[in-house]
Amino acid sequence: MVFADQIRSLPAALHPETPSIQQHQLLKALGPLDDIPACLLLCNNPLPGYRPPHIHYGIWLAPSELEQYADENAFNEEIQAQYTGGEFTGNEKYAFAIDKAREVTGLALPYYGCYGPGGMASGLVISFFDNYTAPAVRPSISQHAVSTVKLLSDTDGPRWYVQYTAHSWERIKSTRKTKRTRRTTTVD
Repeated sequence: MVFADQIRSLPAALHPETPSIQQHQLLKALGPLDDIPACLLLCNNPLPGYRPPHIHYGIWLAPSELEQYADENAFNEEIQAQYTGGEFTGNEKYAFAIDKAREVTGLALPYYGCYGPGGMASGLVISFFDNYTAPAVRPSISQHAVSTVKLLSDTDGPRWYVQYTAHSWERIKSTRKTKRTRRTTTVD
């Protein structure tokens, strides 16, 4: 299938011509994806002048799962103070749980707010890679890393999740500088 056909077959939530007013609701209904079409990989981008939505391949973590994992791994007020300097925001347990997963896997494991199961947008996705880096990074993710991160979550395994703050096709601003010449005319 050529890229033009792939774009036409995209779900409305990921289609470049979907009005942004409708897109949020469509993305909430879409949820995670088992796979993504090649036209959504940055290296295969079929639309000159645009970048596809940012989509992460990772494991969804609900806030309750992060808190439970932190509690099971000796999270306490002393540790909480190390993360905040005494100003508690409620996200310290999330950061602690993700740091523990990073420590065990040896991976950077960035995390993003993404549209999750059932349209939830209140959890995080620990991202192994995304559609901008997938061809280069995908083979290097070990099963050990996936199974370690799965300890944090009740999900079946990694899937594709659309990033909450980068969910639409983005117009690329040209960085090419144009040479301006000054024309002068002389009058005799």
